[in-house]
Amino acid sequence: MTDTIRQSVALMQQQQFEQAYDVLSADSVATDSDPKIKFYQAVCLRYCGRFNEALDVLSALLNQYPDYAKAYQEIGHCHRDQHENHLALSAYEYAVQLNPMLNASWTNIAQLLKQQHLHAGSQQAHDKAIFNASLPVPVQQAYHWFYEGKIKQAEHQIRRILQEQPHNIPAMRLLAEIAVKLYVLQDAETILRKAVDLVPKERDVRLELIHVLQKRQNHSDAIHVALEGLKQHPNDPFLTLSLASQ
Repeated sequence: MTDTIRQSVALMQQQQFEQAYDVLSADSVATDSDPKIKFYQAVCLRYCGRFNEALDVLSALLNQYPDYAKAYQEIGHCHRDQHENHLALSAYEYAVQLNPMLNASWTNIAQLLKQQHLHAGSQQAHDKAIFNASLPVPVQQAYHWFYEGKIKQAEHQIRRILQEQPHNIPAMRLLAEIAVKLYVLQDAETILRKAVDLVPKERDVRLELIHVLQKRQNHSDAIHVALEGLKQHPNDPFLTLSLASQ
């Protein structure tokens, strides 16, 4: 984190958003390529009620970094604060597609869907936020790095966690996801088989193993894993679909 960002964040924590924006907009940082500069500029502008300017800054940011998930979350906040709920919901949903760890987006999705009486979707978003928050902070940070494309940082962090806690299921799942990203499918399979053995009733872990087995074209094992899952979760639509897709 640069000194400029540190100074601006400290001012924002003191609710001094105009001053923080001035720090971020100084000529000396105008050419800084760090996306956090524009991101925090937009946050300051939103808190100052300058929504159109904030959206313009976020648009410029996304032109440079089209997968910057927090920018979409901030767009959602701008629209939410102007009671433009449909636009806010779309922005939040896109943000969590890019980074499913953005809990502010999940919480707002839950609230907005509840307002539309879409209670099932609202509950799912709420549950996702609760699950994310339940993860240990180092695991949360590793997931954020992974979804931000910082694969090496995420892998280093998660391997360090697993050295201390070899049966940490969320960490195992992320390491398997990293292996899939790097096309090391055999490693992903090994990790997920171990995870399934540790938590055989966890449907999502089983589904991730099935997905890897399908990628490896090991359809007989994928069928076996799905059938074992259906013994514990009869008529589960996701396990049934995974079986049908073999």
